[in-house]
Amino acid sequence: MRTVVMGVMVASLVAGCGKKPDARDAKIVKLESRVAELERKIDIVDSVSAGLAGLQADSVKQGEIMQAAIKLIEENQESEKVVKAQIEILANSLTNQKPRAAVQYVPQPAVRPVQQLKSGVPVVIYNQIAADAARRYPTDFEMQNYIIKGQVEAYRKLHP
Repeated sequence: MRTVVMGVMVASLVAGCGKKPDARDAKIVKLESRVAELERKIDIVDSVSAGLAGLQADSVKQGEIMQAAIKLIEENQESEKVVKAQIEILANSLTNQKPRAAVQYVPQPAVRPVQQLKSGVPVVIYNQIAADAARRYPTDFEMQNYIIKGQVEAYRKLHP
């Protein structure tokens, strides 16, 4: 009996070891891993969509809050007008005088700075004339002086 059991065990062992794995088993394992990956992605999409729904609800709440704030501002402006009118009526009744016009600021013309003159011409203009003469006649100082005097006289005639 021992030998029969041993023989059966050896035969089943030999029959099982020589058996090659079926290619369909590998495909099944591959498909199961793909299904698991898809389920994981679906869970991520569900969590993201839940978060977006929460954000949408928050934005709706913020819109409602903004509308309420705008309404309060409008009501405040209306009540401010009413209070000003009541203060004016009260001031008239207490003083028996009409309200005076509000004092308004009148801008004054700007004071122009005093210009420094050189030979009766503003210094900035004189420097431009002298620079032009020096550029045109860099070595002839007599010609520079002649040009400067002529331009200064012309400026004085145009701007008395």
